[in-house]
Amino acid sequence: MSNNVYGDGHLPFADNPQGGELGVYICETRDVRSVTRLTLDILVGAWRGNSSLKTYTAKKVVIDYTGSHHRDRAVCDGELRDLEARSVVEIHAKALRVLVPSDARYHAAETTESDAKTPA
Repeated sequence: MSNNVYGDGHLPFADNPQGGELGVYICETRDVRSVTRLTLDILVGAWRGNSSLKTYTAKKVVIDYTGSHHRDRAVCDGELRDLEARSVVEIHAKALRVLVPSDARYHAAETTESDAKTPA
């Protein structure tokens, strides 16, 4: 899951950090060869075309985990975390306020220079 949808053609990162949608990515196989192929596709930016990976977008995701092992079942910012039986992940678009220089501009991938927006 990502806090904004990953862009195409490059390593996974959001092209539009102001997108306001969660990216949900589900690998539907445990086959070593298929997972290895998916890993390579991710590294070269071709992951969207991989049939083992299903992608979705959402504003809110509810994860019900019925397994017996709740310890260290999730990774958040690179750290292992315990997973509750029910976890809710919700995005709040443009909720993060940051300090930037007054001359800074945000340029979305699909905009031109004249369409550039100043960060909120």
